[in-house]
Amino acid sequence: MYVTEFRNQDGSLNRVTEHPSFRSTLTSPTATITTADVGLDRFVENEDGTLSVFGTGVHLKLNGDLKAVGLWRLVVDLESGEPISQEYHGRFDVTAEETATALCEALS
Repeated sequence: MYVTEFRNQDGSLNRVTEHPSFRSTLTSPTATITTADVGLDRFVENEDGTLSVFGTGVHLKLNGDLKAVGLWRLVVDLESGEPISQEYHGRFDVTAEETATALCEALS
């Protein structure tokens, strides 16, 4: 994972970006699927005591066809650790029926 810190002129931390990149491999007696999780994640500590997290990425790709990809935005209260808001855009659910069917077909 590649991490970049952005700082204000006084040296204090302004935001952090991370570029995760890892592979997952699923196997069966007849086939193997390897897919990468890549994207950009950004973390910003807000003056009101919250943390904004923005993430993007490809999470599952089979034979060039995207099965799980999207954008997510979260705001978390840093004191309590509780989420304040959560938004998901795209297809993130790798357990969705369409994705599960595609995985089973690819592994059979």
